[in-house]
Amino acid sequence: MSEPPKSSNTWLIVGVIVGVFVLLCGGGAAGLMFWVKSSVGDFKAVGEEVRREALDFAAHGDDRACLEEGFSRSVPCKDLDIECNVRATVFTSFCLDAATPTDGFCEGVPLRSEFLAFTKYSTQVCADRGLMGHQGCSQVLQRVAEHCEGRAPAVPSP
Repeated sequence: MSEPPKSSNTWLIVGVIVGVFVLLCGGGAAGLMFWVKSSVGDFKAVGEEVRREALDFAAHGDDRACLEEGFSRSVPCKDLDIECNVRATVFTSFCLDAATPTDGFCEGVPLRSEFLAFTKYSTQVCADRGLMGHQGCSQVLQRVAEHCEGRAPAVPSP
């Protein structure tokens, strides 16, 4: 008997590799979906806890104090520590929205849609704070920009 051509063995190996890859991806996706579904209650509880902390803090401070507290909460976060970074940015959002506004807080804060201007702004602010390249710093500043975009513009007096 003659040996099967080598090309058919190659296609068999490729097929097995692709099949294993598809199974691993499917299993990984199913595992991720299970984890997210089982963690939703935890995420909601953490969000509610951070919201309460932010509202309590805002009751005794202004928007500038909220910003400083947001930065102080983001500093210990590692870039890949999603929970820590989310806690800091969620705190900042709720706190800014509930805090007493101060004059000039939003001056110089570019719109998030002005990508280059916002990137330059956040890079400079983070560098000034010694947080160059720190993901948490730029995320807190994104919440500031979001907050400032949501504030009604000042109406000039006649």
